Amino acid sequence: MYLEEIILDGFKSYASRTTISQWDPEFNAITGLNGSGKSNILDAICFALGISQMQPLRAANLNDLIYKKGQAGVQRASVTLVFNNENKENGPLAFEDHQKISVTRQVFVGIPPKNKYYINAVNATQAKVASLFQSVSLDVNHPHFLIMQGKITKVLNMKPPEILAMVEEAAGTRLFEEKKLKAKLQMEKKEMTLKDTTETLEQEIIPRLDKLREQKRAFMEFRKINLELDSLKNYIIAHDYFHGKEKIKKFEKSQVAKMQVIFEMATEMENLQNLIMNLMESKEKLEEEMKSSEFKLIEEELSSATKHLKLIETQSENKLSTVQEEIKNREKLEVGLLEFVKTISDSRVKKEKLKAEYSENLQDNEKKSLYVKKQEQLLQTLKTGISANEGHENGYMDQLKESKKESSNFLALCEKSKIKMQFLKKEIKNIEPKTKKAISENKKFSSELENSRKQVEQLKVELEKFQCDPEKEIELRREKSLQQEVISTLQEKIENLEREISPFQFAYTDPTANFDRNKVKGIVAELVELDKNSLVNCTALEVCAGSRLFNVVVENEVVGSQLLENGKLKKRYTIIPLNKISAFKAKAEVIATAKDIAPGKVELALTLIGCDEEVSKAMEFVFGGTFVCKDDATAKAVTFNKKIKLKSVTVDGDIYDPSGTLSGGSEVTSGGILLKMKNLKESQLELKKNLFQLKQTNEEIQQYTKYSDCKAKFDLKSHENSILEKKFEENEASKLINKFEELKKSLNEEEISIQENTLKHEKEIENQKNLELEMNELANHRDSKLKSIEKDLLEAKAALAKDAPAVKLKQQEIDLVEEEIKQSEVDLIQMQEQINSIDILIKTLENELKEINLKFSEAKKQVEKVNAKLEKEKKNLKKFDSELREQSKLIQEKKNQLKDTEIQRDKLVRDKNQSEIEKKDIESKLKKFLKDYPWIQDEEKFFGESGSKYDFASSNIQDKEKRKSSLEEQRHSMKKSIKTDVEKDISREEKREAALKQKVTLVKKDKKKIQDTIVNLENEASETLMATWKKVNINFGNIFGDLLSGNTAKLEPLEGQDISKGLEVKVCLGGVWKQSLAELSGGQRSLIALSLIMSLLQFKPAPLYILDEIDAALDLDHTQNIGQLFKNRFKGAQFIVVSLKEGMFNNANVLFKAKFRDGLSYVDRIAQKNSKGNTGYGTPSPKKIAHRRVSMLSKGLSSNLKSK
Repeated sequence: MYLEEIILDGFKSYASRTTISQWDPEFNAITGLNGSGKSNILDAICFALGISQMQPLRAANLNDLIYKKGQAGVQRASVTLVFNNENKENGPLAFEDHQKISVTRQVFVGIPPKNKYYINAVNATQAKVASLFQSVSLDVNHPHFLIMQGKITKVLNMKPPEILAMVEEAAGTRLFEEKKLKAKLQMEKKEMTLKDTTETLEQEIIPRLDKLREQKRAFMEFRKINLELDSLKNYIIAHDYFHGKEKIKKFEKSQVAKMQVIFEMATEMENLQNLIMNLMESKEKLEEEMKSSEFKLIEEELSSATKHLKLIETQSENKLSTVQEEIKNREKLEVGLLEFVKTISDSRVKKEKLKAEYSENLQDNEKKSLYVKKQEQLLQTLKTGISANEGHENGYMDQLKESKKESSNFLALCEKSKIKMQFLKKEIKNIEPKTKKAISENKKFSSELENSRKQVEQLKVELEKFQCDPEKEIELRREKSLQQEVISTLQEKIENLEREISPFQFAYTDPTANFDRNKVKGIVAELVELDKNSLVNCTALEVCAGSRLFNVVVENEVVGSQLLENGKLKKRYTIIPLNKISAFKAKAEVIATAKDIAPGKVELALTLIGCDEEVSKAMEFVFGGTFVCKDDATAKAVTFNKKIKLKSVTVDGDIYDPSGTLSGGSEVTSGGILLKMKNLKESQLELKKNLFQLKQTNEEIQQYTKYSDCKAKFDLKSHENSILEKKFEENEASKLINKFEELKKSLNEEEISIQENTLKHEKEIENQKNLELEMNELANHRDSKLKSIEKDLLEAKAALAKDAPAVKLKQQEIDLVEEEIKQSEVDLIQMQEQINSIDILIKTLENELKEINLKFSEAKKQVEKVNAKLEKEKKNLKKFDSELREQSKLIQEKKNQLKDTEIQRDKLVRDKNQSEIEKKDIESKLKKFLKDYPWIQDEEKFFGESGSKYDFASSNIQDKEKRKSSLEEQRHSMKKSIKTDVEKDISREEKREAALKQKVTLVKKDKKKIQDTIVNLENEASETLMATWKKVNINFGNIFGDLLSGNTAKLEPLEGQDISKGLEVKVCLGGVWKQSLAELSGGQRSLIALSLIMSLLQFKPAPLYILDEIDAALDLDHTQNIGQLFKNRFKGAQFIVVSLKEGMFNNANVLFKAKFRDGLSYVDRIAQKNSKGNTGYGTPSPKKIAHRRVSMLSKGLSSNLKSK
């Protein structure tokens, strides 16, 4: 098989389709300038052979193999190798029938690039292509047939171990090494497997087996306990069944005796009832005799007189109440009257104060108005005068005259005041001794008046602290009356309820000193809380609880013991200690199942009640295991469901028990205790709420009472103070003192007047001086003065305009106060008229009250008279009374006897009914036993028989039950840790243990085989290496002799060592063996390296050899020898050599010249020696070369040349 044609399309510098055909079967050479694309042809061959590494192709990735990386419009690189396969001996396997074999590889631009392979135009895989070439020793990924540039230099620098590696590769012992390495890796894996398996056995399987064996032992023990427990259960069931039958027999005997007693009691009760009826008739006759006497008429007369008396008494009380109310109204009006008087007085004081302020504001306003007027006149005079100087003088002169006039007036007033002061001083001097004496005499009275004033002021301050509305007081008293009525009704209701439930209440005395009653929570019925929605379920809940409804809940067992021992309980009670109670509550899944059966028709009794958290356990104990159902069908479905099996009660009180018992139709003995308890709690809560409201109302009324008391004190003290004031004013001494004070006041006023008039006089003098200065200034600075006057005038007008609204507002305030005074005076008159009217009404009512009291006295006398008459008649009837009492006493005794007999009879009936229920319960249990335990029928004949396994007399049932409980506890404690499938687990683990042990044995055997294989590989490799070395050594010497005639070379192990340590090259030149390659020239060393490479190639021949510029370091003669070497020693092989030396490519049969033009590579074929189509070794004529070029271009390049 040899290469016949290469087709390149888009590969590297071959952009267009290029066909290189007619390759020589033996020796082909490729030459061309650097960069012309000659090496790209070798890269294309390697690419098509399926090389996977890009480094030998001088590319970073597959995209680099496409022309200009696909950026010039070429999106694909394709290389096709066409092989001639006419010689079947060295052809590939499975292709014996093919004369030609074409292999194509294509790469497409992309990330990542896409590869495609074709064999004879059929799509193929890379592995298939690789297999094809490997079958003819053309493995491109391990290419011994490919000698690229630099390989000669690399061989020259090799060390002995590396030379040995080349020989090993030629010998194929590298494969042995790889197999040996794989074997060692496999052995390491076997070692790891062996280690892991051993560890699994020791650390996992064996401990787990030990644990499982221990679990199996525990399981066997558990099974043994179950067997013994089953036996004990059967024994106890047989015992219960046997004794149940015995109890039924006893019940039947007892019931007969009870029926006899009940019949006798019924007869006795009938006799007593007849006797009581006879006695009652006798008593009625006696009473008729009493009523037929005059006693009845007197009683009626007394009743009529008493009613009349009560009627008059009621009228008197009502009239008295009316009088009192009117008196209170009068007092309130008097208080209002005093307030109106005070209001009028305060308003008048306010009016005088406002008038003074108004007068002051008015005077000030008038002064400002006068000043404005004067300034306007002055300005007008100054502006409109005939002569400027004249006008100026006339304006100011008038003001100056006016000022002098005012000044004189003020002096006159001062003189007048001085004269008056002399008179006042004289008058004061005359009365001062008398005044001092009057003050001394009046000092006590004055002190008393001052104290009275202080008390009035203090009471006024206290009164102002109260913020009371009289109308609200009336409303509060009405509200208090209503609240008292409600409280009275509630108290009566609570008393009735307490009386009804008193038989059920828990009464006790403190068992110890300082006993904490909070530790006794009460009976269950008291602790249950019901909402409105649960009221319909009261009957059902009472039936659920049964007798437990009256159990007493306490904090702990100590409190229970104290109550039972020292609580002086009047009857028997069952105590529930919260810390010891074993509460039961149906599981959530059971409740859910029940609700699924009848949605909306069934509830757990516990969920229908409420309670405090501290007694929740007690409620669970009483109500936690019973369902309340709306109807019988629901109760039946829930109770007998296999997943529930709990008691149910209908809202009508029918009981369904999972044991098969149904009871109902009888009245609940608790008498609606839960409803009564609920009503009692609600009433107590309502009473508490109303009492609190009443307390608040009383507190508010008390505030009004305090206010009334304080107001009365204030009014009284105010009245006393006004009397003292009046007395003080009318006293002669007081008059003298007042006169003295008035004289002093007048004297002080005159002194002030002198001071004020003196100041005013001085002010006018100052004003005169200012006017004179202004006159002079006006004469000198007329214009500026006029402007100054105009500015003052504007400011004065602005001030006058600003003050005008304040004066007007003050006048409005005075008018408003006067209007208030007028209205208050009108109201005062109206209130006085009301008081007068009330006085008249009170007088009228008092007269009417006197008349009613007279009538009351008369009626009272009549009652006393009739009562005396009745007492007299009673004495006459004493004989009847004695006999009647005896009769009543006898009737009561017989009634009591009847009641006691009835109670005993009822008790017996209840006992009988209870016995019937118990009997039915036992019978249902026995039926259930027979149904659940069919073996009873077969074994029943041995129950209680002496010597049998059911000999109940020979063993204690309590011991059996204790043993059963002990075994159940033991089983329960073991059940969590017991694995029922432990035997399966042991079997599975034992199989696993055996498998792992077998695996260990197999692994050990495999390990031994691998060790033997490694030894065999090492021996075989050694033998193969020795044979290869010998053959290569001979070829090495011969090839070197061909290249360098008369000389030889060889490969030898290192001195004193075997071949496995490495091989070194020994060269003989001119009959002398050189010690080192360093003694050789560069060309000689290159020939040594080339000879070694060629000897290795000859040892393992391939159909195709590719050499890339291996003659670079050789001279022309040696290059020609290489060509001869290819022909002589490698017959049947095809050589493709890239060379730049004529000595090399001139020896080739076919020469291909690569050229590079316009960015593209072109190839010309030149046939030389012994080539098909040539007869000689000369160079072909230019005409033939041109013809071949045209022929090649016609297969793909013609289009490209046209474009150029």
